[in-house]
Amino acid sequence: MNLTSIHQSTHAITTWTVLLYLTSPASGCQGGETVFYTQTEPNPRIRRESSNKLVVNLETGMLLLHKHGDECLLHEGKEVLQGEKWVIRTDICVSKKS
Repeated sequence: MNLTSIHQSTHAITTWTVLLYLTSPASGCQGGETVFYTQTEPNPRIRRESSNKLVVNLETGMLLLHKHGDECLLHEGKEVLQGEKWVIRTDICVSKKS
């Protein structure tokens, strides 16, 4: 299945997703972590909840970059238990020069 996003007018392909976290537990947000389901080893900012679940904790000002399209890992945002979760999301797109 092809999950790649293609912009209709420019034909640019989305290759990466970028999340900038604007809130964290320090700003009153509890919960809302981003969870990836994978078998890969986590980096130091990620804690392992189970053998195939990586949890990224909210940290104000942190950027999270992950693959988009067919190489994108299954992921979700956990429920916000208290306060508000604010993020800025954008895509990195590429296109072939005509």
